[in-house]
Amino acid sequence: MRALPRLPLASAVLLASALHPAAAQTLVAPATGSGVFDRELRQVADGVYVAVRPDVFRQPVEPNVAFIVNDEDVVVVDSGGGVAAAESALRLLRMVTDLPVRYLVNTHWHGDHVLGNAVFLQAFPGAEVVGHSRTITGMTGENIGLERFQPQLVDMIGSLRKGVETGLDDQGAPLTPERLARWRQMLPDTEAALAEYRRARIEKPTLIVDGAMTLWRGEREIQIRHLGRGNTDGDLVVWLPRERVVLSGDLVVHPLPYGFGSFPAEWLETLDRLAGLDFLHLVPGHGEIQSDATYLRQLQALIRKIRDDVGAAVRSGASLEAARAAIDLGELADVFTAGDERRRALLDAWLIQPLSLSAFREAKGEPIVQGQTG
Repeated sequence: MRALPRLPLASAVLLASALHPAAAQTLVAPATGSGVFDRELRQVADGVYVAVRPDVFRQPVEPNVAFIVNDEDVVVVDSGGGVAAAESALRLLRMVTDLPVRYLVNTHWHGDHVLGNAVFLQAFPGAEVVGHSRTITGMTGENIGLERFQPQLVDMIGSLRKGVETGLDDQGAPLTPERLARWRQMLPDTEAALAEYRRARIEKPTLIVDGAMTLWRGEREIQIRHLGRGNTDGDLVVWLPRERVVLSGDLVVHPLPYGFGSFPAEWLETLDRLAGLDFLHLVPGHGEIQSDATYLRQLQALIRKIRDDVGAAVRSGASLEAARAAIDLGELADVFTAGDERRRALLDAWLIQPLSLSAFREAKGEPIVQGQTG
């Protein structure tokens, strides 16, 4: 088994990378189509590639899938949100190597990161799936929602179809041309997501890492670490000390973070440990590859502000609704949204609403439940 010759496009960009070693990434293969599960392949270090969804806001969301190509095998980090997503990633892997996958790391239990496991295991029957024990709990309980979320997707498809046909939203208000165009894209994308949920099969981790484990693949050192709870209760990161590349899972998501069922106080501490790795490149769970800790620190500031505002409201006896109303991000929100109304709505849905619930429960000494959003 061997690495395959690079594509002609890759030859040019790899040369550029050699001339400019500080470059964060080089494009190896562009997305092959316009499908919701298509990705493009980028290289961030020698033998380290990331299959990236070009439009990070496209829904259903899809994570970055990373390939660490070693002397005799490959380590994959996260597998995508279903069969089609994993097959798209696997096609990109085969563009750079025909070596077998030996390990597949699940950074956490969310479906978009683990529902492609079965595709990789079918292609590579000897592969081990690596994950935290609490990732297994999340994958095998009701959280992952293979049955739970299908009715929600059916309802969403019905609303989108009605909106596309009538030009009106759920409240009967006219859709702007921009929103109507977005709904027209979301309709087939959501139908594709429902089809993926219906044929997905859960394959849970077979190798448990609750603390830390080091893989030596030839000369390459690959550290798999649980730095603490954050986005979920079983987050793992993958650290390549020689290459100074860290893969964070959804502990870091760019440019708009997710906060469903997260642990605000511990998340801040876990991000400090992540920053302490002194990385050259950080591959987030979704979005653009980072070349320093600037965005990570901005994320910490955002989490801290929401937590502080909610905590102060709880100490004054406020309800959850009142605590949410007390959140005042000021100019900090513009760091993430750049004043764009759609981004502002997504920031509210993906982070502010779920994180404020976690912060509320944290301040009241109540348990934070994985998968619960209200």
